Amino acid sequence: MADQKRGLQKKREFSKPRPYKEREAFPKKAEKNMFILHYDKLFGKGTYDKLLFLQKSYENKTVRINLSKTTFKEVQQEFSKNRIKVSSTFLPNALLIVKSYCSPASTLLALSAKIYPQDIASQIPVATIPHSILANPLPLKILDMAAAPGSKTTQLADMLTYLGTPYHITALEPEQKRLTKLMNNIQKHNFKNITVRNVLGEEFESTEQFDLILLDAPCSGNMVADKNWTRKRTISGIEQRAVLQKKLLEKAVSLLSRGGLLLYSTCSLEVQENEENVAWALKHLPLSLEKIQHSFQFETKPQYILKRKQILDEMPKAVLSKTVRLHPPLSGTQGFFLAHFKKK
Repeated sequence: MADQKRGLQKKREFSKPRPYKEREAFPKKAEKNMFILHYDKLFGKGTYDKLLFLQKSYENKTVRINLSKTTFKEVQQEFSKNRIKVSSTFLPNALLIVKSYCSPASTLLALSAKIYPQDIASQIPVATIPHSILANPLPLKILDMAAAPGSKTTQLADMLTYLGTPYHITALEPEQKRLTKLMNNIQKHNFKNITVRNVLGEEFESTEQFDLILLDAPCSGNMVADKNWTRKRTISGIEQRAVLQKKLLEKAVSLLSRGGLLLYSTCSLEVQENEENVAWALKHLPLSLEKIQHSFQFETKPQYILKRKQILDEMPKAVLSKTVRLHPPLSGTQGFFLAHFKKK
């Protein structure tokens, strides 16, 4: 027994945290307090505490139904066999897992790509593409500029396959590890009309123009879906991301056909990466802003969510009225932002 105790003691000693000196790169308490002030000014007093509360309970409990591979009836029957209780959501192909005795990702439905675990906020860009574009009888040329891990790529491919719309998707990903995940995801879904390119979105070159471009831009993320977010982020880092996103928007416009649709989205809460980038694009690029035709069960207009008067006064009215912002305390999801652009 004494030997066993000594063994446990050794394990405890081995798992001690690293000395503080090795962790000095992370923001200190003062920087965390900076974000408390930042969010309370941006969204109203007490917002940081609300975000922190949501962070503690956050878990993706949404699955996407791939209608090109299954039906709602089959999914409901299989879920019933596995004692998985679901409810509908504000997106037609998304189901919320209410109660489950096993992981939906381990079911035959998921293994055969008939369903796909995907946060409901992540499903919004593709779900809001106008039907007039999706049902076009002409072959659609589509570019996904930051595709990994392939959630939106496969969601769009499934929707087009289900509608019988001819298409070809070019999916970009610069990082090898993420590229592997993207390719595995596409292979699992068995979609053939997708070409994967190992290249940075802002450096991609093509002789052809695309009818539809998805730019789910690399962003700062948000603290609801990441428990270590405040330790990894700074205001200067957020501003650097906004600069990268502008470069990606410029590249997207050069690749978009006239009259084509550009979907710009982030999972960031930051105005610099969202509304300010949209306002910049309208001023400097040949783009107009399209109203997103979709109904939500909660408020999504930035003018009713953002509380900082200076931002509201300086922002073009079109940006505030035509973009969509998912605010976690209202939506119960992680944060998200979406804009639809049309090339002039």
